[in-house]
Order: sequence, then structure tokens, then C-alpha cells
Amino acid sequence: MSNEHLNRVKQKVLTEGRKLFWIFLYLWVLLGLFAIHKSIVLNEQNVFYHQGFAFINAWLLAKVMLTAEIFHVADNLKRKPLMYPIVFKSAVFSIILVSFYIFEEVLVGMWRGKTLTI
Repeated sequence: MSNEHLNRVKQKVLTEGRKLFWIFLYLWVLLGLFAIHKSIVLNEQNVFYHQGFAFINAWLLAKVMLTAEIFHVADNLKRKPLMYPIVFKSAVFSIILVSFYIFEEVLVGMWRGKTLTI
């Protein structure tokens, strides 16, 4: 009985791990391209400096997205046209991503000796 339960748990962990990996990989490529674009536009010497932040942001956002999937965010909109759950989930994840970005920029600024005042 416990062996069967252990096998189900292992299978669930592998399934969720694969989902997390593919979400993370997609977000890392996307955020990494944005970081490279930002470095090129601002003519920064160290192009790969922002890749670490893209990696961390992708990992955190992937975990948040997977958690939202587990808690069935926007499942009550399934009976509505497909546009509604897509727009709702996009808005929620965009707000989360912007929040992480602002928090990251504040921490980097504080690390470089800047203050929070304008």
C-alpha cells in the first residue's frame, strides 16, 4: 500500500517537475532576449550581467505560474469565451512580473548605494 502511494507521489513530482522546467525554459528565453535587447540598446559593455536576473526572474515566475495552475486560477472562467481566462491570467502574471522587476531594480539600486527617494 505505501509502495503504491510512493509511486504516485514520485509520478506527480516528475510530472510537475517537467511542467516547471518547460515553463521556466520558455520564460528564461523570453526574459533573456529582453535582457540582451536592453543591453544592446543601452550600449552596455557586459551583456551577460542581466542574464542572471533573467534566470532568477524566470525561475520565480515559473514557480508562481505553476502554483497558480495548481490552485486553478481563472478556472471559474472556463465556461466563458477563451479570451476571458487568457486575458485574466495574462494580467495577473504581468502584474507579478512587473512587481518582481520593480523589486529587483530597487534592490540593485540599493546595492549600488542609491536611496529609495526620487
